[in-house]
Amino acid sequence: MTIRTALSATLLAALLSAGCSAPADEPAEPAETSTVAVEESAPVEQASPASTPSLAGDEAERFELAASAFGVYWDVINQTYADGGAEQATEDMLRVMTGQQLDFWASHFADWKAQGHRYEGVNRVLYANPAEASLSPDGGVAEIDFCVDMTATRAYTADGDPLPKDGGFQSGVAVLQWIDGTWKVAGHREGTGNKDQC
Repeated sequence: MTIRTALSATLLAALLSAGCSAPADEPAEPAETSTVAVEESAPVEQASPASTPSLAGDEAERFELAASAFGVYWDVINQTYADGGAEQATEDMLRVMTGQQLDFWASHFADWKAQGHRYEGVNRVLYANPAEASLSPDGGVAEIDFCVDMTATRAYTADGDPLPKDGGFQSGVAVLQWIDGTWKVAGHREGTGNKDQC
């Protein structure tokens, strides 16, 4: 199954406004300093995989791990913001992201660090529900319906000026790939960004 990811400046801007802690109350910042909007990070388009009911045994157990992997992915995003960004992809990022999703966050956090932006608060995954999967013995793809609450976050410039922000929630379908015995977030599709609710 081929996963195609695409990232646009608009999404980056949205991410910034949504990511600066989650699109919600305060302003965030110019388009390139996104915050945390999964949707804006690296959208993915793909054919719908086989539905979950057909999974059993090891495959079913592996599929259930996708939801917790998505939570760990957001833990890494939150921590990297708390660390002030990163000059390049960190080991934690490499562990939980792949493809264009990894490229997006590596570029975003390098820019964040270079500009000296500051991020406060934590993005919270309100739900991450396994939806569909297409698995093989050594690989596969899983989809997770998710909602992330970004309302408790704020982003600031190096001078302390708040970055623009609209909305406080990100939702959609996250696409994860099974790579080397672990789930990694490859992107997302569908859903909404910078909204007042999921």
